[in-house]
Amino acid sequence: MIGHLEELIKARDYDSAVRVIPTLKSLFHEQSEIVHTLDDLKHMLDEHDPDCQKKLDDLKHLVVG
Repeated sequence: MIGHLEELIKARDYDSAVRVIPTLKSLFHEQSEIVHTLDDLKHMLDEHDPDCQKKLDDLKHLVVG
C-alpha cells in the first residue's frame, strides 16, 4: 500500500494519493506517530506540495523502523 502511494506521488497524482491515506490510517490506527505523519502527508497532498516525497520517506522510516 505504501508502495502504491509512492508511485502516485512520483506520478504527481496527488488527488489519487489522498484517497489512499484513510486505508493506511485504519491499518496503523494504534500507532499515533504514524497517524500524525499520515495527517501531515494528507495536508501536503491536498496542497500539491512537491516536498510530500520527504514526508513519505518519514512515513516509510516509521513503518519499517
